[in-house]
Amino acid sequence: MNNTQLTNTTMALAGVTQAAILVQQFASTGKCDEQAFNAIIKSIYTIDADDVSSIYDGPKNLQLGLNALSKLLANSQSKQQREVSRYVVSIMHTAKLLMQDQAMAITLQKKIKYATSQAEFFEPTHPSVINSLGHIYSDTISSFKFRIHVVGPTSVLNSDENMAKVRALLLAGIRSAVLWQQVGGSKWQFLFSRRKIAKCAQTILA
Repeated sequence: MNNTQLTNTTMALAGVTQAAILVQQFASTGKCDEQAFNAIIKSIYTIDADDVSSIYDGPKNLQLGLNALSKLLANSQSKQQREVSRYVVSIMHTAKLLMQDQAMAITLQKKIKYATSQAEFFEPTHPSVINSLGHIYSDTISSFKFRIHVVGPTSVLNSDENMAKVRALLLAGIRSAVLWQQVGGSKWQFLFSRRKIAKCAQTILA
């Protein structure tokens, strides 16, 4: 794997991680890093881009994900990091299922185009748009037998508005996971190139 491919796969993986850590933050507390949230949601609407960096409008918008990714690849993890790791693995598995289901992928793409037009009319993270993204997730990804299990207090997860935000984040994570596979990411790279990925994440941050 050359340096360009390593950089691209690391950034896409940081996108997955950023979505995962935001899901963990929001599901646990009902709050999350708003700047990181806005950046990762906007990546959903960018289907065609010149490069991976453009999808996130530059590495500056992936700081949370890049930092978290380098920590997740360390040998020891905290309870919170283990939970984020579980979300990352679940998101990546769901993306793999999506890429194996061409009809579902086409349906999802059409629905995202509608949400994109909404985002252009309102704004990318307007409550109406986030609600639409949540419904898109429910109508498509939720039909898979495999479900991403989100953990948090009922006071947070019983709210329709909060769950729409969680589902929108999961959708953003799946978008990054699909991108990761498209630019050459693989299970073997993730398992056997952990140090290289962590070092690359730190280089991008610098």
